[in-house]
Amino acid sequence: MKNQFVFGCLISLILGGLIYIGLRPKTLVMFSWFETLNLDLVTDTIREVFQGSDMLYVPDWILYSLPGGLYMVSCVSLLMIIWRNTIDRHSAPWIFAVPILGILSEPLQHHSLFPGTHHFADYLLYIIGTLIPVFIYRNRETSSLQTHSKRNWKNYIQSIIAILFYFVLAFGADVVGSPLGDIVHKIMGSHWSGNL
Repeated sequence: MKNQFVFGCLISLILGGLIYIGLRPKTLVMFSWFETLNLDLVTDTIREVFQGSDMLYVPDWILYSLPGGLYMVSCVSLLMIIWRNTIDRHSAPWIFAVPILGILSEPLQHHSLFPGTHHFADYLLYIIGTLIPVFIYRNRETSSLQTHSKRNWKNYIQSIIAILFYFVLAFGADVVGSPLGDIVHKIMGSHWSGNL
């Protein structure tokens, strides 16, 4: 599971994050967070490296859809670690919560009912990002120890924390001034909503 955490969770999360930080416009909410946390020097250095390279000319699907697919790999891998790579009636709602919500957000974006830009590549990369860890890491056999652990309250708490973490990442990738940002502005203030 160590390799699963490193390759499935961390590396895919870092690669998706680097695309957002290095290539996306600074109108994303996350850049106000970086400013609030005094991480401007780090993010500006990353942007200089990416902006001064051929990465600036990547296709739109890499720029706008691949990070979501990489975050999906990371999220599903982490939730599968929490549930010991077992997919059953106890773990499936948790493991597939973020992918299902991500896929459902696309038609809502298409009809301007949810912030973001609808694109077919998002569907494809969300699905691929979900299936990769499932096919690589899923246990095919269930032991009695795994069956007992399915009802462990720690799994539920860890799953809630993991899902909330990925929701925060999704909000950070939102554009400043979105309806979701307005809600966060009212609750947490301008530094966290990006309305500086």
